[in-house]
Amino acid sequence: MPPLKAAIAHINASLPAEIDEKTFIACITGAHADNKWRAHILSFFPETPAEIIAKKIRYRGSGFTIRDIFDFSLAIDHDPILIEKLLPAISQKDLQKTLNRVTLLKQNFSADQSISQFINMFGTENKLSE
Repeated sequence: MPPLKAAIAHINASLPAEIDEKTFIACITGAHADNKWRAHILSFFPETPAEIIAKKIRYRGSGFTIRDIFDFSLAIDHDPILIEKLLPAISQKDLQKTLNRVTLLKQNFSADQSISQFINMFGTENKLSE
């Protein structure tokens, strides 16, 4: 298995005394020798590009931004079959909210070709979940 390139992690460390910046950084990098300052990582939550984009469409579709389209483009570049992975997980209602927002963005940013590409990629409405 390849190593993680990024992860969202929750770090839980008790704070036995006031801590300065140098000590804090030494703690979270594992460079501090004193166990009282040892950080305890409880879990990692790696997210795939498909999960990130699906969450953007599901929870922020009506507020989609040019940056979200950029993120989507990067995710497609990273994973060319991303749309095939997304379609079963995205409801028609959530996608429609996103497409409505992206259409509005297209009116305001007509020179941005990535917006048209985004709209055209999701022309397969019949594959979406209800």
